[in-house]
Amino acid sequence: MIQVFDFTIYVWLDPGASLSFVTPYVAMNFDVIPEQLSEPFSVSTPVGESILAERVYRDCPISVNHKSTMADLAELDMVDFDVILGMDWLHVCYALVDCRTRVVKFQFPNEPVSEWKSSSAVPKEGDEKVVKVIIDEINKEKRLVTFKAFEGHLIEEYKAFKATIHIENEGDNSLVIWTIEYEKQNEDIPEPFSYLQLATNLTKDVDTHHVNQ
Repeated sequence: MIQVFDFTIYVWLDPGASLSFVTPYVAMNFDVIPEQLSEPFSVSTPVGESILAERVYRDCPISVNHKSTMADLAELDMVDFDVILGMDWLHVCYALVDCRTRVVKFQFPNEPVSEWKSSSAVPKEGDEKVVKVIIDEINKEKRLVTFKAFEGHLIEEYKAFKATIHIENEGDNSLVIWTIEYEKQNEDIPEPFSYLQLATNLTKDVDTHHVNQ
C-alpha cells in the first residue's frame, strides 16, 4: 500500500520518468504550499501531447509498506493516476523494479527487503470508466441535486457513492459546490480523487448553461 500524506492513492511507479508528479485533484488536499517553478518545463504524454508543469510540492511524505520516505511532486494535469513516482524517488528508495512480475523491491540499508506488487494493470489511454447513477433527491428551493451510483466501476471499489451538486448564482457567474460521500469496499481502495475530473467537466457544463441562459 502506498500513501501520500494520509491518502491512499492510485500510483504509477515509472522508471522511465526522471521526476515525480501529482495531479492537482490530489494536490489540492495537501497541507503544503506549492513552490512556483522559476523555469516551468513541458512533460510529454504517451499520446504525444505536452503538459506544462509550473509548480512543485516539496518534501511530500510517501509511505510504502509503512516505510516513510519523502518526494518532490511536480503538479501535472493528468487523470489516469493520482501520482507518478519516477527515478528520483525510486533511486533514493533503493528500488529494484521487476517489470515481468510487476514487483518492486525496496532494499533500504540495514533493513529487510520490502516488496510492493501492482494490484492491477496500467489503464490504457482513452479507456472509459462507466458509472450509472440515479437521481436520489432534487431540492429546487436549495438548488441542489443528489446522485447515487448503483452500477459500474465505482461500485466495484465503493460500497456506497453519493454526490450532491449545489448551485449558487453570484452575479454573472455560477458557484458550483460538490459534496461527495462514499464508503470503500476495503482499506486498500484509494480515495476517489481520479473521479474528480468528472465533477470538473460537469461544473463547466453548468457554467456554460448559466451563460447561455
